[in-house]
Amino acid sequence: MPLLVDFDEVERAGLIRWPDIVELAEKALSDLSAYGEQVNHPRRRLHCPTFTRISIHAGAAMAPGLMGMMIHSELPVVSEDGKPLPVQVVRGRGDYVYVLYHTETAHLAAIIRRSRDQRGVDYRTAATSAAGTSHLIRKESCHLALFGSSHQARSHLEAFSQIMGLRRVRVFSPNPEHRKTFCQEMERKLSLEVVPAETPREALAGADVALEASNTA
Repeated sequence: MPLLVDFDEVERAGLIRWPDIVELAEKALSDLSAYGEQVNHPRRRLHCPTFTRISIHAGAAMAPGLMGMMIHSELPVVSEDGKPLPVQVVRGRGDYVYVLYHTETAHLAAIIRRSRDQRGVDYRTAATSAAGTSHLIRKESCHLALFGSSHQARSHLEAFSQIMGLRRVRVFSPNPEHRKTFCQEMERKLSLEVVPAETPREALAGADVALEASNTA
């Protein structure tokens, strides 16, 4: 009997932990180098004449014996009044749906639904960034320059707090009110110094690591 999982309920129950997520991302990425351990296909997209698109991510992890895909839909807006927008805007989003199968039997293992909330935590992207960055930084790195103040910045800061002994984070984003609110929120949540910077140069001053986590060009 396949599992039917509401990811949002699991998250609200406190069963999703950043240390576990980063560790699993590290394991999945290391498995890519071992033949037969992991099959990973690049993201594919199908665009409709209405401009709505679906994105499909397919792969297999042989250690737990699972294969499947994640699919979601979006309605992006790339121009307004005939002029290109500097930043892509998404007008509508569909929920994430994960479909998993057992590799040994081909039987359906699970269907997982997760709501598409722009403020939701992006575990997948942030954990992947953290896993890769952990192999590039010096062990003593503790000062972070963060560019962005929305959900990607929030998710990445939580993930990077798992791989760095963070002491100070300087944040720059184009909207002063957004970055001030973001810094207050994350300082309370992570119990470390998170301060807004007036300019990108100020954010970079004394930083060991620079992290870009926004959709601003």
